[in-house]
Amino acid sequence: MDTAIPGKKTKVTKKDLFALALSFALSLSPLTAGVYPFGLSLLIASTKQRLYIMLGSLLSLFFNGGGFILPATILLFVFFVMRAFEKDKPCPLYLKLILAAGSSVLLAVKILVGGILLFSDVVMLVSTLVSIPVFTFLFTAYLDNLSEVFPKTLIDCSLVSFAFAATKFFGLITIADVPLSLAAGAVITLFASKSKGFLFGGVCGFVCGLACNIPAIAALGILGITYGLLESNSHVLACILSFMLSLSGYAYLSDFAPIYASSGMILAAILAFIPIRKKLPQTETITTPSMMPNSKDIKLKKFAAAFSALSGVFFTISDTAAAESITDTNQKIRKTMAMFCERCNGCALDQNEFCNHLTTEVRCKSVATYENLPLYIKNGCSNSERIIRAVNRVTLLKDEECEKGLKSLAEEYNSFSSLLNNVAKNQEDNTFEDKQLSKSLTQVLLENKITCDRLRVTGKRQKVVEVFGIKPDKMNISSNRLTAIMSETARIKLSTPEFIINDNYVIMRMQTLPKLHVEYAKTTLAKNGEPICGDTVSFFESEEKYFYCLLSDGMGSGRDAALTSRLSAIMLEKLLTIGADKKDALQMVNKMLTEKKEEIFATIDLLEVDRITSHATLYKVGAAPTFLIRNGECHRIEAKTPPAGIMREVIAEKISVTLRRGDFIVMVSDGVVQTDTELFDFAPLFKSSGCKNAHTLATRILEEARNYAECADDMSVCTMRFY
Repeated sequence: MDTAIPGKKTKVTKKDLFALALSFALSLSPLTAGVYPFGLSLLIASTKQRLYIMLGSLLSLFFNGGGFILPATILLFVFFVMRAFEKDKPCPLYLKLILAAGSSVLLAVKILVGGILLFSDVVMLVSTLVSIPVFTFLFTAYLDNLSEVFPKTLIDCSLVSFAFAATKFFGLITIADVPLSLAAGAVITLFASKSKGFLFGGVCGFVCGLACNIPAIAALGILGITYGLLESNSHVLACILSFMLSLSGYAYLSDFAPIYASSGMILAAILAFIPIRKKLPQTETITTPSMMPNSKDIKLKKFAAAFSALSGVFFTISDTAAAESITDTNQKIRKTMAMFCERCNGCALDQNEFCNHLTTEVRCKSVATYENLPLYIKNGCSNSERIIRAVNRVTLLKDEECEKGLKSLAEEYNSFSSLLNNVAKNQEDNTFEDKQLSKSLTQVLLENKITCDRLRVTGKRQKVVEVFGIKPDKMNISSNRLTAIMSETARIKLSTPEFIINDNYVIMRMQTLPKLHVEYAKTTLAKNGEPICGDTVSFFESEEKYFYCLLSDGMGSGRDAALTSRLSAIMLEKLLTIGADKKDALQMVNKMLTEKKEEIFATIDLLEVDRITSHATLYKVGAAPTFLIRNGECHRIEAKTPPAGIMREVIAEKISVTLRRGDFIVMVSDGVVQTDTELFDFAPLFKSSGCKNAHTLATRILEEARNYAECADDMSVCTMRFY
C-alpha cells in the first residue's frame, strides 16, 4: 500500500526513481498503433510506489501523441480511488479488474466517437477493450505475489507479459534504422532461459519475437530453447550454436534478405549477456551415482528435445506468419497498384482511398472482390479489375511460399528430433543394467567357486557381461566350460572370456555372439553405351550387429542416374549406421529428392538383418523383386510401390522374415529381371547351378541376365549367404 504520514517529509529512494522510469517507459510502449495499455495496467496492478508510477504515466502523455485529457483523467481517478480504498485494507483483485475494465471502456468510447473508418480502427478498438484488463490481471499476479492463489504457469505468464512490454519499449529506439527491440528481446530471452530453463526461455523468446517482427519470433524462440538446453554443458557451445541457429531462422523468414544489422543485434545481445550471466544464481541439483544416466544420453536427449521444440515453433509460426501487419499489407498493395497507375495518363480517382479499400478487404476477407468496389472507384479506374486480380495473386503467392517454407523447415527439425531420439534410445538400451540376470550369473560363479567383487550385465538386445575383480589363476574351470554354463543360464550364446588387466586388477568380459554370419558379393554392369553403371550397391554393418544391404537404382542410366543413386545410398548409410529409424531415414531421403529443382527419383531396396536374433526386414521403395533361396527352393519377394522422389510421403513396403543358416538372399536391379517385353526368371538357375558361395552365384546370375537382356539397362546383383 502507498501511505504517507502527514507532516513528515518523504525521501525519494532509488526504488521510487526506478518505478518512475519503468512507468514512463512502459507507458510510451504501444501494443499496436494508438493503443498504450502498459502504463495504466501497471498503475492499477501496483501495490508500492504508486505515486511515482502515476507520475511516470502522466509524463509519458506529453510524448506518445495519443491525447492527454481523457488518459490523464483516468490515471488520476484510478490513483485516488485506489489510494482511498487502501486506507483500510489492500485493494482486492476484483476492484482492480473493475477499474481496468471501466478505463478500457472509456478509451474505447473515445475511439468510437472519432469514427471507425478503416480496419486499423477496428483493431485499435478491440485492442483497447481487451488489453488493459488482461495486462492488469497478468501484472497483478506477479506484483501481488499471488503464487499461493494462482498456479505457477500463470506467474510465468505474468513474467512473460513484462518481457513483452519491455521489448515493445526498446522498439521505439533505433540504430541505423534497426529497432533495438531485437537486441533487448534477445537479452531478456537469454536471462529467462538461464534462470528458468529452456522451455520458459523458448516461450519468452517467442513472445518477445511477437513484440519485434515475424522473423524475430523464430529467431528468439530458437535462441531461448537452444541456449537453455546447452548452457549447463558448455556456455561457449551454447552461445555459438544458439546464435547460429537463431540467425538461420531469422534469415529464412526474411527470405534471405541482407540481415547484417539484425545479426549484429543478436550477437551484441549475447556478448552483453555474458557479464550478466556470471551474476545470476546457479541452480544446484543433487544426484547419486546410481541415478546418474549416461552423459551422452543426456546430450542426445537435449539435442532431440531442442529440434523437437524448434519444429513446434516453426509449425506454430507457419500457421500465423501469413498474417502480415496492416502496414505491410498496405505497402504491398500500393506497389502493385503503382505498376498499373504508371501506364495511365492520370485520373481523378484518389489512389489512397482505392488502396485503403483493398487493404481492408484483404485483411478482413483474405481476398479482394470487384463486386464490393464502390461505384465511384469502378467508374474512376479503368484498370480496377486487373488491379484486384494482381493483388489477390500476390497475396496468395506470398502466403503459400511462407507456409510451405516454414512447414518444410519444421519437418526437417522434426526429422532430426526423431533421429536423435532413436540414437539416444539405442544408447539407453546398450547401457541398461539387467540386475536379475546379474544376480543369476553371480550365483553360477559362486557355485563354481569363482569369487569376484561384482558382476554386471548391461544391454537389452546385445548383452555384455563384466566380472570385476576376478582371479583367473584361482579358477578351477576351463574357459569353454565357463562359457557353456554362463550361456545356458543367460539363455544366449556368449563369447569366450576376455580378460582385461589394469594394475593387477582383472576384469573378465563376455558378450552376446551373433546367431548368423554373412558372406556377401556384388556384381554390376553398365547399360550399353554408358561409361558407368547408374546403380549403387552398398554393404555395411552397425556397431549393434545390424547388417545392411542397400541397392539403389537412379532414374535413367549413366552419370546422372549414378549421382542420384549414390546420393541416396550415402545418406541412408550414414543415417542407419548411427541408429536412425528406417522409416524416418527413408523419408529424409525422399524429401531430399523431391526438393530438387529438376525431377529426379530413385528406387531403394534395403535389407536389414539382425545378426543377434536372425530376424531380417526388407524395405522396398519402387524396387525390383528380391529372392530368398532356402533348401534349394526359390521364393520371390516383391512389392508394388513408387520410387522415392515422386511423392511427398515415401511409400515403403515392409516385409519380415526369419533367416536360417544356409539361406541365400539375392537382390537385383530392374535391369536384371525385366526387358521391355518379357520378364527374366532365374529361379531354375538356383536349382541347377549348385552354387556354394555368394560370389559364384552373383556372377552366374549377371551372366545369364546379360545374355537374356543384352544390357538394355544398368544391371546389379548382390548376393548374401548366411551361415
